[in-house]
Amino acid sequence: MPNARGFTMEKQTEYDMEYEFDLESFVDFMLIQSNVNAQIEGGSITADEAGEWIETSLAPIFEQGKKSLIFHGYSWYIRKVATA
Repeated sequence: MPNARGFTMEKQTEYDMEYEFDLESFVDFMLIQSNVNAQIEGGSITADEAGEWIETSLAPIFEQGKKSLIFHGYSWYIRKVATA
């Protein structure tokens, strides 16, 4: 059934994606996350301070090297319904 803007949901799929990180690449990844950016842009913390805090906090977890992390996601497939 189309919504008010003329689109209909065709399908939704869920998936897991596995990524491998070392500590440095994971810190870089975390620094682009919106909740971290909000704190940096809001002036609560600098990017360097956030990076140092993340690195110090996670160093024990990464002390044996790289870790594989699994991210759960989903995709929605929508279609524009033709109008007469």
